[in-house]
Amino acid sequence: MVRLPKDFLISIFADQLANPRSLAVDADGTVYVGSRKSGSVIALQDANQDGIADKKYILAQGLNEPTGTALHQGDLYVAETKRILRFNQTHYSWGRRPLM
Repeated sequence: MVRLPKDFLISIFADQLANPRSLAVDADGTVYVGSRKSGSVIALQDANQDGIADKKYILAQGLNEPTGTALHQGDLYVAETKRILRFNQTHYSWGRRPLM
């Protein structure tokens, strides 16, 4: 059982993710998730601002155990076991419809 300090709350933002390993949160609230098991990086958005992700975009697949994500000046950095990848200006490169 998880015990929280007074006035703290836990809720599920997203589920049915394949072994999420790392998170990075952009200024607009987009959550980037590196999944070691699936070898992918996804972006989650809460478009209606209800505290639950309702849009899911796959940014990369076929990665070698992505274990870290970080944002710097609009670019997303993803650490694999033997290299670091940079996705330039992440928001402008999705170009896909959301999966959920």
